[in-house]
Amino acid sequence: MLLFALVLLITLCVQASLPFPRGNLTYSFALVEISNGTFVPDNISVYKNATVVWVNRDPAPHILLIGGRRTPALFHDESYTVNFHEFGRYNCLYDDNLINHGTVIVR
Repeated sequence: MLLFALVLLITLCVQASLPFPRGNLTYSFALVEISNGTFVPDNISVYKNATVVWVNRDPAPHILLIGGRRTPALFHDESYTVNFHEFGRYNCLYDDNLINHGTVIVR
């Protein structure tokens, strides 16, 4: 019984952003990379009050639009962090390009 409780506690405390073939797990922290002209991963689900960090891996700077909020230019290896405190669906674009986008779903 103690082993079961310990495994359950560890499972609840450790959250990861692991992609699966049928979608992503919902988690409390996520890392999204801007790489080769796309968000990786492009669609994520997070819990309310989760933190999502976007990191620019491209050599060119990018400006993001996350849920209507514009970021400063992110140069190579710079990051931008958002804490999502409200449930909902947030569209994520960069360089004002509607083709290159992602979604954050806060559950």
